[in-house]
Amino acid sequence: MTHFSKVLAAATALTMVTGLALAQSNESDVDQLGNFNSVSVTQSGRVNTAGTASRPLTQAGNSNDATITQSGNRNSVGELANGLNGTVGIRQESGASPSDRRQNVLTIEQTSGLNTVGAVFQQSAMAGDTTSNSLSIQQSGFGVNSVNSVLQSKASEASNVANITQTGTLNVLDRVSQQSSGAAGVNSVTVSMSGTLNGLRTNPLTGFAAASGAQTSSLLQSGRGNSIDLDVGGIGNQFGITQTGENNTVGRITIGGLGNQVGAVQSGDGNEIELSAVDGIGNDIGIVQFGDDNVASVGVDGGFNSVLTSQGGNGNSATLLIDGDFNGGSRNFSGPALTAAGGLTSGLINQFGDLNEAALSIDGNRNAFVLSSTGNQNQIAAAVDGNNNQLAVVQSGNANAAFVTQTGNNNNVGITQ
Repeated sequence: MTHFSKVLAAATALTMVTGLALAQSNESDVDQLGNFNSVSVTQSGRVNTAGTASRPLTQAGNSNDATITQSGNRNSVGELANGLNGTVGIRQESGASPSDRRQNVLTIEQTSGLNTVGAVFQQSAMAGDTTSNSLSIQQSGFGVNSVNSVLQSKASEASNVANITQTGTLNVLDRVSQQSSGAAGVNSVTVSMSGTLNGLRTNPLTGFAAASGAQTSSLLQSGRGNSIDLDVGGIGNQFGITQTGENNTVGRITIGGLGNQVGAVQSGDGNEIELSAVDGIGNDIGIVQFGDDNVASVGVDGGFNSVLTSQGGNGNSATLLIDGDFNGGSRNFSGPALTAAGGLTSGLINQFGDLNEAALSIDGNRNAFVLSSTGNQNQIAAAVDGNNNQLAVVQSGNANAAFVTQTGNNNNVGITQ
């Protein structure tokens, strides 16, 4: 049995629709225009739909509020794959409204499994609210759930808030995007996923990824002009990203393979992280930047590599490229490298001060390394081509420079300045 429900409302003061309770294989279409719009849609059974490309769920006005509850399998909300192209199945658009009211609020709950949130768009065009856009998505049950696209955009000094929870196995999170053109405000994204393909909250970050200070399975932003783009696939991979400040950026992070971890934290203004696709098995990557205008570029290709890049200060630049297996944190120092490292752990690139530069390229397996500079305008450039090499460069003061190349196997270099 199939039912179709459509609500069309236009008002200048208050529009409220509640209790759209439907059975199996239903389609719900809501179109509200005006101020203080509110709708609640409840669907039970299987193969229910709320909001499609041809029949979207739309609220346009000030202070919009929508709640969608679906129980059963194979249900969908916002039935499209990509909400970043302007065509979406769920759309909320709001201008200015009283300062004690939220402009756009959307709550989606799906139970059982095989459910989809396709495309959601929230836009607050003017200043004035405590919370411009608020989104809550909860998918529970045995799994195979997906969130394909979320876009939040605001022009106010207020906030974008997104909370996404998925339980079960084989869940997918494609993209959560937040945009802000206001003078201030807070952007926050929290993602909780459990399953075989994506980040498991029950399997927390460890090693260097945890040492970054990132929170497991969470994307958090505070400030304005920040961006996070995360794509997680494979089996048993884990992630966490936190940004505080203004105009910090994280380029698209793609994690595949088996048992890889990425943790990244940025605090300050104008910092940038560039991380190439992480694949392979058991890689552990941490990135930390405090201060302004720091840049970290990391690329890891292989398995069981462990690295942590930390920068504190302003205008520092660190580049790390690895092609191989078992490099970094899994290795120990001896001889001159042990003496130079002075207790620092293999796998570290540290820079504390201003305008420091460090670059390391490794092509090989089972190499140990540490690069560390404390002070200003220091330089380290190193390349390792081979296996079982050790490299430790530790600099303190200003305007130091070290350039090292290792070719072959079992080389050992220690430099202290």
